[in-house]
Amino acid sequence: MQILATDLDGTIYIEDKLIDNVQESHNYLLNKKIKIIYTTNNSSQNPIRIQQKLENLLETEIDIDSVVTPLKVLNEYLHNKKFNIFIYGSQELTDYVSAISKVTTNINDADLILIGRKEKNDQKNVSEIIDFVNRGKKIMGMNKDLTFPTYDNKEKIGNGVVIKTIEDEVGINIQTFGKPDNKYFNYLNNKFKRIDFMIGDRVDTDIVLGNNLNAKTFLVNSSVKNHMKNNIADYKFDNFSECVSFILKNF
Repeated sequence: MQILATDLDGTIYIEDKLIDNVQESHNYLLNKKIKIIYTTNNSSQNPIRIQQKLENLLETEIDIDSVVTPLKVLNEYLHNKKFNIFIYGSQELTDYVSAISKVTTNINDADLILIGRKEKNDQKNVSEIIDFVNRGKKIMGMNKDLTFPTYDNKEKIGNGVVIKTIEDEVGINIQTFGKPDNKYFNYLNNKFKRIDFMIGDRVDTDIVLGNNLNAKTFLVNSSVKNHMKNNIADYKFDNFSECVSFILKNF
């Protein structure tokens, strides 16, 4: 069985709207018995919410094991670890982590600072985090996406902006649980062993990850602007549907 991994935001949907022709192409893949892995860097929503969103938009059942998010990677990382975690991020991220680990609102008590995304960044909180990291506090992030796509072809600020600010101030590289970093790569590689195709809208996340997985990579032009050269992608198409048509005809 061939396995196709696809990005979600900007590739399958934008916010709560399915991109044109995705549902038909998704059905073609299922009819051809191609296994689909749904990959995302979204850590503001828990995996079950993303699964339910996919089921509603695609009008089909989605196996939760095929939905891979930074929260799943984090869950695996925290297994048998006893961290006290300070979270900078959404309430849903805090609720998810609270269910699998100990969470503190006092940064002094934290063994680990975890950086997610907030709708509005708290500069005072970020400055406090920088101070603690300078003093040796362990820090990790959910992903390094600087932006994510919206309906109106604009882009919202992602949690990568805060991570980059901290990295620049402290002079460190912050490990994350998102694409294309090692923990996400290892999770996919260990769970699925082989991925044949990777479709996504970002060179720095989807295409880099796909190349690392030795998959055929397909870059779509359906959402964000890429600031990294796109010549590392094996193929470039306008959208998910065109990628699927090419794969079904040629592989």
